[in-house]
Amino acid sequence: MNETLTFVYCFDKNYYNQGFSSIISLLDTSSEKINIIIIYNLNPEYIEIPLAINSHKNLKKIEVIQFKDTNFNFPNLDNSHISAATYYRLFIDNYISYKTKTIFYIDADVIFLKNSISLFKKYSEKLNNSNFVIAARTEKYLSDDQNEVFNRLNINEKYFNAGVLIINLKLWREQNIQEKLIQEMKKISNLIIHWDQDVMNSFFNGHYQELNKNLNFDSTDFNEINDNVKLLHFIGSNKPWYMSGIFNFGSEYYHENFNKFNKSKYHIVHLWKKASVQQLIKSILNLNIFKLRYPIQFFKNFLESLK
Repeated sequence: MNETLTFVYCFDKNYYNQGFSSIISLLDTSSEKINIIIIYNLNPEYIEIPLAINSHKNLKKIEVIQFKDTNFNFPNLDNSHISAATYYRLFIDNYISYKTKTIFYIDADVIFLKNSISLFKKYSEKLNNSNFVIAARTEKYLSDDQNEVFNRLNINEKYFNAGVLIINLKLWREQNIQEKLIQEMKKISNLIIHWDQDVMNSFFNGHYQELNKNLNFDSTDFNEINDNVKLLHFIGSNKPWYMSGIFNFGSEYYHENFNKFNKSKYHIVHLWKKASVQQLIKSILNLNIFKLRYPIQFFKNFLESLK
């Protein structure tokens, strides 16, 4: 009997809507029943799982587990759009059953566009027949950025994006990866820019299986998108729920999934309300607002969000 695939998310109350937007997109595109684990910053009783997810035909089991390893100093979080939840995935060993041999880690800012199950299975089998612990997609950098990353972390050849990972949890535990990553985080704390992604890259140093880019497609590479893309990853600070990113390529994919469990068609978060109002006015003047599928509803949701 085949093991049910287990997808793992790590987020906090600030990414509640984003996390469930990703999960509903995963369930809607899945070709079979799956398990979902959410590692969360609060007691599970404080998180309400949307009915559209809880009753979904493709959900076998969903479990919310409270993150309790809070006695660590997680680097480079001050004045950042990233929260401590990004570091939770370093501690998966403490929260996932030993019966689970392989997990598929997904960031909350990833939206599933098409069925990805067969492709995940293919790369999972390849990973489990190798000596690699993880599979990930190599980041694309301009040469200057690439040199900066390699020199800063003292790594060779490759740097991966940690937003989508396949993890051989059996090898992870046998090799005590969790403790080694914690020690690496402490060791390079003053060098960290990209949070736990830097930690993992510093530790693995190019020793990972390459993951198909269609399982972690960079939303900034919109010129290359095609029918083979399975997962769209909103990389960077201009997220589709901010005014700085709501008119960018692919943002409608996010809001379509947000709307599946929320009455509002658009999810709008303000880092600074004055700047958001200025961006709204600009979008009206340059007509960008009319490129949205529901411009009038967007305007209404924007006004509601200011309250």
